Amino acid sequence: MINTKDIRNDVVTRLTGNTAVGANVINSKVTPNMMKSLPAICVYTPTQNLESVDPRELGGLRTIDLQIEVLVASSTSWADTLDDIMLEIKTVLYGSASFLDQFENVNGYTEQHTLSDEGEQPVGLGILTLGLELFEAIDAT
Repeated sequence: MINTKDIRNDVVTRLTGNTAVGANVINSKVTPNMMKSLPAICVYTPTQNLESVDPRELGGLRTIDLQIEVLVASSTSWADTLDDIMLEIKTVLYGSASFLDQFENVNGYTEQHTLSDEGEQPVGLGILTLGLELFEAIDAT
């Protein structure tokens, strides 16, 4: 069984140094004011569920929502910066057979961009959500 911590750590390792944020990639959801510098990437897994549990098979299909937040400094080109970093992330993850092979399926992605001008540090925020599916055996012993 793959746990969500291992998935997050794997994604952080893959993204560190391979996007415009450099090493500013963390395994946590944080607020922009907690970040020391921007741009930054935050990786977390807010939801997961287990479906189609068949007691005869002792397992089911587990879906994990992997969320990757990109925070960039507010500027006139914040949307372009988010687009560039999001493309780098998708290239790193979808271009890696060893990442994709961990899962039964990767259900595409959704992407959102917004500008948050509240608080001390206005930021552009991009959220990339990937639906990861894997078969999970249930230990009946």
